[in-house]
Amino acid sequence: MTDTFSKVYFITFIFLITIEIKANTLNDVYNDLVKEALKDSYEYQKINEELEQKKSQEHTTFTKLLPQIEARLSKEFNPDQRELGIKEEGKLSLELEYPVYNKRNIIQHNTALEELKGLENEKEIIETELKLNIRDLFGKYIVNTIKVNYVIRSINRATQNYKYIEKGHKIGRISKLDYLRAKANLDILLAQLNQEILLKHQSKEAILNLLSKRSLPYDELLISKVFEKDVNTLSIIDHFNKNIPLLNKFKTLQQKLLHEKDTNRFIGLQFKKNHIQEQVDIIKSDTLKSGEWVDFDIRASLTNRTEKLSDIGGSKSSNEVILGAYLTVPLFSFGSSFSSSNEQHIAKTLAKKKRKQADTKLINSVYKDLSTIKTIQDNIEIQKELVNKNEIVAKLSFKSYQLKKSDLESLLTSEKNLLNSKAKLIEDEMRLSSLLRGFLFKLGESIEY
Repeated sequence: MTDTFSKVYFITFIFLITIEIKANTLNDVYNDLVKEALKDSYEYQKINEELEQKKSQEHTTFTKLLPQIEARLSKEFNPDQRELGIKEEGKLSLELEYPVYNKRNIIQHNTALEELKGLENEKEIIETELKLNIRDLFGKYIVNTIKVNYVIRSINRATQNYKYIEKGHKIGRISKLDYLRAKANLDILLAQLNQEILLKHQSKEAILNLLSKRSLPYDELLISKVFEKDVNTLSIIDHFNKNIPLLNKFKTLQQKLLHEKDTNRFIGLQFKKNHIQEQVDIIKSDTLKSGEWVDFDIRASLTNRTEKLSDIGGSKSSNEVILGAYLTVPLFSFGSSFSSSNEQHIAKTLAKKKRKQADTKLINSVYKDLSTIKTIQDNIEIQKELVNKNEIVAKLSFKSYQLKKSDLESLLTSEKNLLNSKAKLIEDEMRLSSLLRGFLFKLGESIEY
């Protein structure tokens, strides 16, 4: 009894290890695709360059808030007064200007800061959406590969059946009608194979277009070999998709969304993008009141004068120091204060409405995802039940065929129905995986994309 248990445990262990290895092969290919996309994607390269440019701009606007020092070296004379004996004058001036409060510079810096946050957020969005798109397209490619494999398997069995019936028809043991049926069944499968190969080529083209490449950076035969034994296919797909932990997070958020009304509490990158844009618009609205800004500057200058430039800084030179504080206050603007304040208020209101409209659109898409995911889940449960029933029918058909109680065509039909139901289940599982990741991304959940 112990030996039997040990053997079963060992076989199960090897089976699970095999599934994990094959699932990891798919994950390795997916990770390679992500690396290629991040390296070659024009959109990703563009956002990185814009980010570097914005960092430089933010630094530039920050320096405008700091004291500025200028040096001027000059030699001056008046040609009309040289005959009067007036000497020439060499001069070195150091001038300091510190804008203690300059609303224009403050707004420019605050705007640059928020726009920098926006670009950093946009980079995360682009990177995550790139990963989601690759997983979705690679998932479709996997599904189409499995479907091609299934149809080829059905064709091989149908070909055996056709050859057997053709022989029987030639010796008069099988009717022409049965022969034509077998031939038609084979032709239908061949046509289906062409259609599945076409869909596989289309999914391959979609990956190539996303990567901007002419050939896939992986061995297509490798993907096909992963699914050469159908007994492992569903388990490998489950390990690749990791839908169970995704569904657990989904269920938690599903309950929260039923009671959540305040969109400000959502922390997804796309919600954050809307809020950052609102802040940028609000900061910029302050420029509408530029006519009312108060400026406060501190300026200082040190001027060293001498007759010769070579004597500057020496004992023959004289120094002059000036220090001043300058406050500029607009006193009267012929009523523009009221109109500019009103204009600013309207601009801020529009910024909030714009953000709310974008948030509402996002929230509506989240609730739509909730409904779609529930429908896919229901379909998956139906498909699982159908696969189980078709497996039973296929086993019974095989036993019936062995006992010569049914013909090979009936067995082929039951096997084809089983493979078709498995293919549909795999397709729905892949689609559910993409929908769950997209849903969790919108709500800011940290997951493996």
